[in-house]
Amino acid sequence: MIRFSSLTDAKGLLPEHKKWNRTYEAIAASDELLTGVFYSVGDSLTWMNLPAGFQDKYLQASNRYLRLLYVKSGLVTLRFCAAADCEVLRTYSDLDDKVFLLGNATEEILEAGSFVIFEPEDATQIMAVNGEAVMLRVTVEGFSFPNK
Repeated sequence: MIRFSSLTDAKGLLPEHKKWNRTYEAIAASDELLTGVFYSVGDSLTWMNLPAGFQDKYLQASNRYLRLLYVKSGLVTLRFCAAADCEVLRTYSDLDDKVFLLGNATEEILEAGSFVIFEPEDATQIMAVNGEAVMLRVTVEGFSFPNK
């Protein structure tokens, strides 16, 4: 997990590439979009405003996407650990790029402004959204979006 205390910190530390710029644009656009609906820039970036009370049923990991979370207001409780240390509940599916897992994970509470990036080898589980948050999935391939 890579954790930033703000988007400003992330912008200062992540390389200047279209991949990250489009991520920041998606977060900015989220204020105008419906909650609980996925939006996308092709296959390279998808995002959703998480509804209050949202939670994942299991830990999950992926192969082709980073999982990002930006807390706009309130708090988000999540769990994370190394996917390799977990028991597989559902094997990897190429249809949704997810594997569902069980394991001993560290619980963390993210405050408003927090921005976190989970690598494909990280298992993550959102436990509770008490406020507003944006969940994004960004391709691990390259530094730009080939369709833009």
